[in-house]
Formats: sequence, C-alpha cells, structure tokens
Amino acid sequence: MKSHPTLISSYVEGIFLSEASRFTEQVSLTRTDMEAPGLITVVEASGSAASVVSFPTAGVSVSFLQDMLEDLAGLKSGIEPDSWGWIVGAVIYKKLQELAYPSSKVPLITTQVVGERACKYMLGLPLEVSSNMPSGKVLLSNFKQSCRLLYWFPTVDLVINPYTGNQQIEVVGQQYANIAIHRPELLVLGS
Repeated sequence: MKSHPTLISSYVEGIFLSEASRFTEQVSLTRTDMEAPGLITVVEASGSAASVVSFPTAGVSVSFLQDMLEDLAGLKSGIEPDSWGWIVGAVIYKKLQELAYPSSKVPLITTQVVGERACKYMLGLPLEVSSNMPSGKVLLSNFKQSCRLLYWFPTVDLVINPYTGNQQIEVVGQQYANIAIHRPELLVLGS
C-alpha cells in the first residue's frame, strides 16, 4: 500500500504533466506570436517554405494523404518512423477511420501496442489525435528535423495559508516553453 505523501505527489505530478503537455501542444501548433509562431501558423504564413495540400470539397481522401507524403519524401529528409508523423484533430480523425486503402479493404488507420501503449499509425507513420489541432487540418512532418521544443526555468511553489483554517494547499507550477522551427519546408499541411 502506498503512503499518503506518495499518493499526493503522484496526483500533483499527474496534473502538472497533463496540463503542461496540453498547453505545450497548443502553443506548438497554433501560437500566433511572430517571434516564435506555432507549426500551423508557420505553414499558413504567406511566403512560407512549407507545403499546403488542398483537399477537395468532398473532404480528405487517401490519394491526397499520399500526395502529402510524396511532397515530404521529395525533400529527401529521410523517412524514419520515429521522426515522421501525422497530427490530426478529432473531427477529421473520425473521417480518416472510415477510409481504407484503395486496392484493398484494409483500414487506413491501424493500432499497434508498443510497450503498454496503444499507438495509432496511418500510411505506416505514427498518428496523434489532438484537441488542439484546427478542425479539418492534417499536419505531416519530419518533426525530428523541422522543429525543437525548448524548455527552461521549471519551478514548483507550494503556497500554504495557515490563516484560512481550511487546510488547503495551493500548488503553482511554472515552466517556460518555446518552439523553434528551423526547417519549415519539412512541414506539410492538408486542409
């Protein structure tokens, strides 16, 4: 059996990790600050070196996803499953689940268990579903080469007010994060 302090610390750690990852993902995708813009902001900027594939009015299809993959492969950045990947929103993910490879009835999206985690794959590359991804958009990139997440000054403060009498402890965690996109040409956005 775990001791009470262990349970509290695990709970606080879980909250921090959940909130930190959600916020980091949001900033990394859609931040509009031009000093350090997010991935989607960089792709949609005029004059961007990134590729944009426009889906037909009927929506996303396997052939357009393959076009995105070919656009990125044409840049000779090396296809490595641990470097490349897809990020999609929940709405478009539901549409992607309905698609199958044209030459067979095999679903486009597969799930594999890696360690203890169920991982999704699309066209052989990792797929992440994000609530922070703008609706109707699909992002493909060689993330290992296109961008870096930078973190600094992590702090945790415990604020205890003995005068309230309610025995509450406020935990404040702060960490600064930024994204550096040094190869925007390795970003391909489908919309």
